[in-house]
Amino acid sequence: MLAKKWRLTKNNDFQRVKKQGRSRFSQILVVRYCINNLSISRFAIVISLKISKRAVVRNKIKRQLLYVIQQHLLNFKQGYDIIIFTRPAIVNVNYQQKESAVIPSVYKCFSKNLFFCKPHSFKKCLVDIYKPSFLQC
Repeated sequence: MLAKKWRLTKNNDFQRVKKQGRSRFSQILVVRYCINNLSISRFAIVISLKISKRAVVRNKIKRQLLYVIQQHLLNFKQGYDIIIFTRPAIVNVNYQQKESAVIPSVYKCFSKNLFFCKPHSFKKCLVDIYKPSFLQC
């Protein structure tokens, strides 16, 4: 479970991310994000009743997604509020597919910083964003 400082909990923060934030989509996830002007990134996972009527299934998916985030937490860029909404297709995928959907979706939230790179360092910025330290050999 994520420590409380890494969690997005207040209703005002949720509303701010929904209204002012940007979105990234995949087949099993929707990621909404917004800059929070803090030294840490905060995360929330939303799993509606449309995913499954059974709480056991919803809680298992939530635990798996939180574990993926916790494993890669320090590799994510800091200073963002991120809400991960699940889609009904997430019920039919295994843990590895969930992990391979969450990590690139969250990193795409940070890809807008490519426009702030100097032209000669553009390739380095791509490596920093899409190949974090846990992926490099």
